Amino acid sequence: MHSPIPLKTTCLIALWCLFIVPHAKAIDPADLQSSIAAQTDALRTAKPADRPAISEKLVQTYVQLSETLLNQAKFQPALDALRKARGLTVNLSPTRGAEVTSQLDVRTTIAAWRQANDGRGLHAEFFEGKTFDSKIGERTDTRISFFWIRSAPIEALQGDAFAVRWTGFIVAPQPGTYNIIAQYDDWCRVSIDDQDLIDDWKEAKRRADGIVKLTGKPQPIRVEFCNTGGDGRIDLHWALLGSKGEAAIPPEAFFTDKAAAVRLAGKPVTPLKGFGLAAEYFDGDFRRSVFTRTDPQVDFQWHDTRPLGVQENFSVRWKGFLKAPKPGKYHIILIHDDGARLWIDNNPLVSSWNKTASHDVPVELTGKPQPIVIELINTGGASNISLQWTPPGTDEKSTIIPESALFTDPKTAQYAP
Repeated sequence: MHSPIPLKTTCLIALWCLFIVPHAKAIDPADLQSSIAAQTDALRTAKPADRPAISEKLVQTYVQLSETLLNQAKFQPALDALRKARGLTVNLSPTRGAEVTSQLDVRTTIAAWRQANDGRGLHAEFFEGKTFDSKIGERTDTRISFFWIRSAPIEALQGDAFAVRWTGFIVAPQPGTYNIIAQYDDWCRVSIDDQDLIDDWKEAKRRADGIVKLTGKPQPIRVEFCNTGGDGRIDLHWALLGSKGEAAIPPEAFFTDKAAAVRLAGKPVTPLKGFGLAAEYFDGDFRRSVFTRTDPQVDFQWHDTRPLGVQENFSVRWKGFLKAPKPGKYHIILIHDDGARLWIDNNPLVSSWNKTASHDVPVELTGKPQPIVIELINTGGASNISLQWTPPGTDEKSTIIPESALFTDPKTAQYAP
């Protein structure tokens, strides 16, 4: 996952801060360009012994420029800046050059992924209390499927009561009449094309639905949610009338603006290479492997759905590496239904295979990549699992362990921020 987030962020904000230089307040690109020109002139006339230090400083300036351009959604110039920084690594010692090159390669992967996926998701605004008066943060959410058990949706939140508004565009995979289903605790409103489908701001029905015609083209959507206290939950599903069953509305259906929806609709969302955990889904108790994929986080609620292609009784194994943003004693929280197991650094921390439970385990994390394995089994009916943490030295509510701390690739984990 951290300080309060007062301005626009995304779920990958931690990936945007470069690891070669400290995160700093954005600088005017023109000022950075002037600094680059001056440093480049100095490098041309420098003595051989001085070239490594000047080159390293110039790399840092290019990195700052790239970060500033990324925050302005100027992706290609940001990538060009990283390419020029990488060219300067030939002036560094072999060891330092290899280290900085690896860092820049991870940074380039992140920037290219952001460029390819710019405009996906819904714009989420978070408010303290039960009204939409006191905004505490913004971000982009690629899905609406959240179960905040003992956890906060955003670190700046004080207390349990909060409201969220998601806005953007939805594109159905095929035109037709759909039933839009919301499951929630406590209040919920949903509209598409300014048509109110669900309006439950007092009764807390927990489940409501509405019929709408989806065209297969971009249509504006607004979802509002309020948690009045305690745990909070919201899931948004859909079902094409005449089809069997309902499914969670996938990330491929949501867009922040109409232009992005036109550009990206129908294209699959590709995972960020090297980030997340490798997931294998099985029928039964790890008996028959059904499919594998990369999951950005371990935070799922299968209430009236289940993972695509598996039976009602299923199991999942997630494997990869966990890298904390700083060393210290974290509280790792694992909430699950039905059974679950957890290992970090090959040490068994949770073994609760026959029951639904919530675990709070203090763990010393090193700030370096540490192997992690999570297993879940569902013996029937609804299932959920959530992997969370609380940073060292705080009494804050836990937050979901983010994609920026989970890795499939050890080299990416080593050089990521």
